[in-house]
Amino acid sequence: MKVIVLLSKVAKAFCAGANIKEFQNKTSKDFENNDIFKEIHDTFYAAKKPILAGVNGVALGGGCEMALLCDVVFCSEEARFGLPELRLGLIPGIGGTQR
Repeated sequence: MKVIVLLSKVAKAFCAGANIKEFQNKTSKDFENNDIFKEIHDTFYAAKKPILAGVNGVALGGGCEMALLCDVVFCSEEARFGLPELRLGLIPGIGGTQR
């Protein structure tokens, strides 16, 4: 059986998520008109093969949510997960609060 494997080429991070500064001048209407996370979510769910994540270092925000979308997550002892956008009053965009 073939699988999809997500790994980072950076030793200290799986994925640090989006640049919060990009959201600074956006309104809720902007997100309704352009759901930037829907394509990621739908792609993961439509995959016919199991998706495995290898997390070493930080998986923050969207990176944490991407790991949660995977079927299996392998973690090193250095793996750290978090949703720092919550401290800014933002809601995780790829279902992080449900997973």
